[in-house]
Amino acid sequence: MKALGCTVADIRVMFLTEAATIGLVGGIIGGLISAAASLGMNLLALGGPSWNNVGKAIFGGTDVTRMSIIPWWLFICAVLFSVVIGLIFGFAPANKAVRVPALDAIKNEQ
Repeated sequence: MKALGCTVADIRVMFLTEAATIGLVGGIIGGLISAAASLGMNLLALGGPSWNNVGKAIFGGTDVTRMSIIPWWLFICAVLFSVVIGLIFGFAPANKAVRVPALDAIKNEQ
């Protein structure tokens, strides 16, 4: 990337943006999987999947006891946490990419 004229800051930003994006996508997918698992547990607790039970499993009610309740703020915290973890573990590859001389990178490309 240095051979293409990118500065050190540009390379670092590219790698960290990629790491944060991977963390964001992973956090969203994980949140959707946990929401589906929570819905499945609640449906089983209410007597099985039916259209009547779906609304009760999601929104609850006065006479409904749900096994799993995941608040909205927990999804947001989980996604933010996964982005932060992605950034933390993206620093080492970003710094490694910055330290590679341009000539060595060109020589090693196949």
